[in-house]
Amino acid sequence: MKRLLAATETVAAVFLLLIALLTAFNVGLRDLLSIQIPDWFDGSKLLMCIALFWGMAVTTYHSGHICVDALWEHLGAANRRRGFAPMRFADFAAAYRREKTLTPLYPPTD
Repeated sequence: MKRLLAATETVAAVFLLLIALLTAFNVGLRDLLSIQIPDWFDGSKLLMCIALFWGMAVTTYHSGHICVDALWEHLGAANRRRGFAPMRFADFAAAYRREKTLTPLYPPTD
Protein backbone atom coordinates (compact mmCIF):
# COMPACT_ATOMS: atom_id res chain seq x y z
CA MET A 1 0.00 0.00 0.00
CA LYS A 2 2.88 2.34 0.76
CA ARG A 3 4.21 1.89 -2.76
CA LEU A 4 0.82 2.68 -4.25
CA LEU A 5 0.53 5.85 -2.16
CA ALA A 6 4.06 6.90 -3.03
CA ALA A 7 3.36 6.31 -6.73
CA THR A 8 0.13 8.31 -6.50
CA GLU A 9 1.91 11.22 -4.82
CA THR A 10 4.70 11.09 -7.39
CA VAL A 11 2.31 11.05 -10.35
CA ALA A 12 0.33 13.96 -8.90
CA ALA A 13 3.56 15.94 -8.44
CA VAL A 14 4.65 15.12 -12.00
CA PHE A 15 1.30 16.35 -13.32
CA LEU A 16 1.75 19.63 -11.45
CA LEU A 17 5.21 19.94 -13.00
CA LEU A 18 3.76 19.21 -16.44
CA ILE A 19 1.17 21.96 -15.94
CA ALA A 20 3.91 24.46 -15.09
CA LEU A 21 6.08 23.37 -18.02
CA LEU A 22 3.16 23.36 -20.46
CA THR A 23 2.13 26.86 -19.42
CA ALA A 24 5.67 28.22 -19.56
CA PHE A 25 6.32 26.59 -22.93
CA ASN A 26 3.08 27.93 -24.36
CA VAL A 27 3.81 31.46 -23.12
CA GLY A 28 7.28 31.25 -24.63
CA LEU A 29 5.93 30.08 -27.97
CA ARG A 30 3.24 32.74 -27.97
CA ASP A 31 5.67 35.57 -27.17
CA LEU A 32 8.57 34.45 -29.35
CA LEU A 33 6.94 32.78 -32.36
CA SER A 34 3.32 33.98 -32.16
CA ILE A 35 1.97 30.43 -32.12
CA GLN A 36 0.18 28.39 -29.47
CA ILE A 37 -0.10 24.74 -28.55
CA PRO A 38 -3.59 23.67 -29.66
CA ASP A 39 -5.96 23.07 -26.73
CA TRP A 40 -3.17 23.56 -24.19
CA PHE A 41 -5.59 25.03 -21.67
CA ASP A 42 -7.90 22.00 -21.79
CA GLY A 43 -4.92 19.71 -21.30
CA SER A 44 -3.70 21.71 -18.33
CA LYS A 45 -7.19 21.60 -16.79
CA LEU A 46 -7.29 17.83 -17.11
CA LEU A 47 -3.85 17.47 -15.55
CA MET A 48 -4.90 19.79 -12.72
CA CYS A 49 -8.02 17.70 -12.04
CA ILE A 50 -5.98 14.52 -11.85
CA ALA A 51 -3.39 16.09 -9.54
CA LEU A 52 -6.04 17.68 -7.34
CA PHE A 53 -8.21 14.62 -6.86
CA TRP A 54 -5.29 12.25 -6.39
CA GLY A 55 -3.82 14.66 -3.86
CA MET A 56 -7.14 14.83 -2.01
CA ALA A 57 -7.41 11.04 -2.01
CA VAL A 58 -3.93 10.58 -0.54
CA THR A 59 -4.50 13.34 2.00
CA THR A 60 -7.78 11.79 3.08
CA TYR A 61 -6.09 8.41 3.42
CA HIS A 62 -3.47 9.96 5.71
CA SER A 63 -6.27 11.69 7.69
CA GLY A 64 -4.63 15.04 7.16
CA HIS A 65 -5.31 18.29 5.44
CA ILE A 66 -3.55 20.09 2.65
CA CYS A 67 -1.31 22.87 3.92
CA VAL A 68 2.04 24.46 3.29
CA ASP A 69 4.29 24.46 6.33
CA ALA A 70 7.61 25.31 4.74
CA LEU A 71 8.81 27.50 7.61
CA TRP A 72 6.57 26.31 10.45
CA GLU A 73 7.96 22.76 10.43
CA HIS A 74 11.51 23.99 10.93
CA LEU A 75 10.75 26.25 13.91
CA GLY A 76 11.24 24.93 17.40
CA ALA A 77 8.41 24.79 19.95
CA ALA A 78 9.42 28.09 21.58
CA ASN A 79 9.59 29.92 18.25
CA ARG A 80 6.23 28.49 17.25
CA ARG A 81 4.67 29.89 20.42
CA ARG A 82 6.32 33.27 19.84
CA GLY A 83 5.32 33.36 16.19
CA PHE A 84 1.71 32.29 16.69
CA ALA A 85 0.44 35.51 18.31
CA PRO A 86 1.73 37.92 15.61
CA MET A 87 0.39 35.65 12.88
CA ARG A 88 -3.05 35.52 14.50
CA PHE A 89 -3.02 39.31 14.94
CA ALA A 90 -2.10 39.75 11.26
CA ASP A 91 -4.93 37.39 10.23
CA PHE A 92 -7.50 39.27 12.31
CA ALA A 93 -6.22 42.65 11.11
CA ALA A 94 -6.44 41.57 7.49
CA ALA A 95 -9.96 40.18 8.00
CA TYR A 96 -11.06 43.40 9.73
CA ARG A 97 -9.59 45.52 6.96
CA ARG A 98 -11.25 43.36 4.30
CA GLU A 99 -14.60 43.64 6.04
CA LYS A 100 -14.34 47.42 6.27
CA THR A 101 -13.33 47.92 2.64
CA LEU A 102 -15.82 45.55 0.99
CA THR A 103 -18.97 47.13 -0.29
CA PRO A 104 -22.07 45.37 0.99
CA LEU A 105 -24.05 43.33 -1.49
CA TYR A 106 -27.26 45.04 -0.40
CA PRO A 107 -26.45 48.51 0.93
CA PRO A 108 -28.69 49.69 3.75
CA THR A 109 -31.56 51.90 2.71
CA ASP A 110 -32.99 54.68 4.83
